[in-house]
Amino acid sequence: MIGVDTNVLVRLLTADDAVQHAAAMRFFQNRSGADPAFVSAVTLAETIWVLRFRYRLTHADILDAVSGILDSDDFIVEGRELLVVARDAGKSALLTDFLVAHLGRRAGCSGTVTLDRRAAKLVPGMELLA
Repeated sequence: MIGVDTNVLVRLLTADDAVQHAAAMRFFQNRSGADPAFVSAVTLAETIWVLRFRYRLTHADILDAVSGILDSDDFIVEGRELLVVARDAGKSALLTDFLVAHLGRRAGCSGTVTLDRRAAKLVPGMELLA
């Protein structure tokens, strides 16, 4: 297994640089269930942020991209189970918030405070800081 950085995922998903996209494609064509790529929660969160704010992709387009990664045996995604649940529950716009709450729980936090009312309402383990 080998880990991938945000820029590798972004090049794969956007194909905005022909040379780098080709390199990413070659790398991922060699991945399999026996030799997957590891995508950390940080890498996935950064990728979602870049797709949303730099490339201005819609939530639906980002969900399609993330779903392709989550549903492939060629990737091991940190927090995958939680992200699949969030996606399937129709909470795709909050995937990064789910990651933040998940990592906090995994670190032993009793909860995660936020000023984001929507996240506090929809993400288990997030509480509104009043």
